[in-house]
Amino acid sequence: MWGLSMLTGFSRVWVGHHYPSDIVRSAFVGSLTSIAVDKAVCLLKRMNQKIK
Repeated sequence: MWGLSMLTGFSRVWVGHHYPSDIVRSAFVGSLTSIAVDKAVCLLKRMNQKIK
């Protein structure tokens, strides 16, 4: 999926729809969101195990 994401980002810059900084910022925000969701899921799973 990383490869497809990078190709999509490159194509967006190539055709002039976005600046490279837009693509880098989006990748950063998406990565942070993914990490936050993963941490939240792990936390909720641990809390659920303690409740049982």
